[in-house]
Amino acid sequence: MKGLDPKFVARYAIDKTMKGKMLIVPGFTMKAAKFFSHFLSEKALTRLSYGTQSKKSGN
Repeated sequence: MKGLDPKFVARYAIDKTMKGKMLIVPGFTMKAAKFFSHFLSEKALTRLSYGTQSKKSGN
């Protein structure tokens, strides 16, 4: 999974903060992950997170 551009994330966060948003989730992938996290168990989320992080670090 490719990360988002830091400048985009910073600008997005600043814009949303100025509009009074309390929870800011940039990018479609992260929004989808946040939504689907409500339907998965803690164990399933942990395994998915581990797999994603392992791919990033090359393990």
